Amino acid sequence: MDNTVEKAWAKVNLGLKILGRREDGYHDLVSIFQTVDLHDRLTFEPAEGGQIDLICSDQSLPTGEENLIYRAVVLLREETGVDRGVRIHLEKQIPVGAGLGGGSSDAATTLRALNRLWRLHLDARVLHRLAESLGSDVPFFLRPGTALATGRGEQLDYLSWLPQVLYILVYPGFSVSTGWAFQNLKLDLTKDSKYIKFLNSIKKSGQIPTSGLLACLENDFLPLIETTYPQVREVEDRLTDLGASAVSLSGSGSMFFGIFSDRKTALKAHVQLEQDGYEVYCCCPVLD
Repeated sequence: MDNTVEKAWAKVNLGLKILGRREDGYHDLVSIFQTVDLHDRLTFEPAEGGQIDLICSDQSLPTGEENLIYRAVVLLREETGVDRGVRIHLEKQIPVGAGLGGGSSDAATTLRALNRLWRLHLDARVLHRLAESLGSDVPFFLRPGTALATGRGEQLDYLSWLPQVLYILVYPGFSVSTGWAFQNLKLDLTKDSKYIKFLNSIKKSGQIPTSGLLACLENDFLPLIETTYPQVREVEDRLTDLGASAVSLSGSGSMFFGIFSDRKTALKAHVQLEQDGYEVYCCCPVLD
């Protein structure tokens, strides 16, 4: 196996509704996931003696069995019986605890890359099962695109959408633990949701009308984040003032994003927000 570099894409949640708690302790949800071109970079090298060595640019992250990348390697070896060693260098670019799925994407990229590099020939169904055992949203990162996610986030229906948009992502300076967010979430189980009605309307066609989506984005974690961190309202207002067609929160937070249909307006907003002192990313959708 030669040294190989792979990109692990981030994702944004284009809306997120929590439908209720399940008997297994997880929550049922519905969301549109979309990959964007902010990414971590993983370099895979052969290692002697069956060793699994993980080296990370962010020294605050664990590099042993607590890390999803490490667990993905172990899972592949258990599934196939191979005992090959691998050294993985993780260059971390996706902020941790931002609701962008960075750790899940790293794990899925590891499964996909080693399946190819080790010539394991595992099919998509097996990879999905392995990914699901690592985390609810890990299966989505096995392929880029736009998908309607249901169940725990592992049930995926890919959608036809060629959005001519840019995303301006704004990191508000703090991370959010997904576990904490779910523990503190106050569920409003009303069925009178514009977002859910919109999703029901697109299930048959598999296509997304952009204007309809932007008019109904809802994220059930937004009230919790706004209450706990009231300073984020400044981020939302600033994105709106700078021309975003819609503003939302990704996942359980903490990353906010504005959706811009005009490139020049988006780039100007990027500059202005950086001048305001925010950590900002300008991203395009990744569709294949």
